[in-house]
Amino acid sequence: MTMIRLGLRLAVSGGREALVRLAITAGAVAIGVGLLLTTLAAINGVHAQNDRNAWFNTPFVHSVAAPSGTSASGGGTSASGGGAGASGAGAAGGAVSADREAAGTGGLDPMWWLTRRDTVDGQELGRVDVALTGPRADLAPGVPRMPGPGEYYLSPALARMVDERPPAELGDRFPGHRIGILGPEALPAPDSLVALVGRTPQELTAQRGAALVDRVATTSPDRCADCVVGIKSNGVDLILTVVSGALVFPVLILIGTATRLNAARREQRFAAMRLVGATPRQVSVVSAAEAAVAAVAGVAVGFLPFLALRSTVARARLTGSRFFPSDLSLTPLQILGVAVGVPLAAAVAARIALRRVQISPLGVTRRVTPAPPGRGGWCRWWRGWWSWPRS
Repeated sequence: MTMIRLGLRLAVSGGREALVRLAITAGAVAIGVGLLLTTLAAINGVHAQNDRNAWFNTPFVHSVAAPSGTSASGGGTSASGGGAGASGAGAAGGAVSADREAAGTGGLDPMWWLTRRDTVDGQELGRVDVALTGPRADLAPGVPRMPGPGEYYLSPALARMVDERPPAELGDRFPGHRIGILGPEALPAPDSLVALVGRTPQELTAQRGAALVDRVATTSPDRCADCVVGIKSNGVDLILTVVSGALVFPVLILIGTATRLNAARREQRFAAMRLVGATPRQVSVVSAAEAAVAAVAGVAVGFLPFLALRSTVARARLTGSRFFPSDLSLTPLQILGVAVGVPLAAAVAARIALRRVQISPLGVTRRVTPAPPGRGGWCRWWRGWWSWPRS
């Protein structure tokens, strides 16, 4: 404890030079910690954004086979999506058989589901048409209830576009009337164009690609083999590898370098401690304590750059879409890891920087810059050269 107190005293009470060194080191560590926290938050944002694509894959992972002998009205055809092997046919006159109702999971009524893509001014529009077969249908994310025939929900960005344009240009694509706005839980990004439209079973069974589903998908696309919408696990791994390689390792190098600022002066000071009898272990403790003080201060201040960069990163399109600010959050384990790991890394870096002092107190020599030769020096050089034996 005595050597730890000595290290703390050297860090904060060592005069103006020590305070300047502490401020510079803490500032550099704060920048590195801010970038590290931002990188971790961006990684979390990629996962959170991808998770919200899950419900678009409902017909590909949760379709149920229609009972044999059921006739299709309007020439409906079976459709498979993403290897799910799902097929469905409409009941004559829109009637739903008891066998089909029994296909629901956990007492839920099945529903017809059609996921498709459209475009608006070159932007992708995700549209989901649903037709309920009973009052106990599963609930899609971001809505208080599923839409019935002639009802629909729109994302905020799509609702603004519909309100600003003539109905014939965009609004007429969605039959019926709007009953609400899709919540963030249903949107991959704040500017996503998404519509959830209610239809009748007769209308959807006549649509190619419609499937009867027993529940809404909740599995993230990176853990789903049959998912079509979203980023697969190999795609997520590629994104995270690029982000880690481009940001995390330089940030760690910056933190390690910051803790070794003014290393020459510190080496001389610790060598002097060795000369007066301090053991290598005691010098290591003092060095680690001094470096940890600056690192702890840098970690505390490092959350300010993270908060400042959060809104900027939210606008970045790492996956082709923007992030919700809430996506760029940190887990308690990540916060604890940075808060503990950075000071430990600083202590290790300080220990490595003093390896010459550990060998011997004379391992650090006094650095003296030789003075330039004056007039007398030139004369001595000339006389020495003239007296050199020549053949």
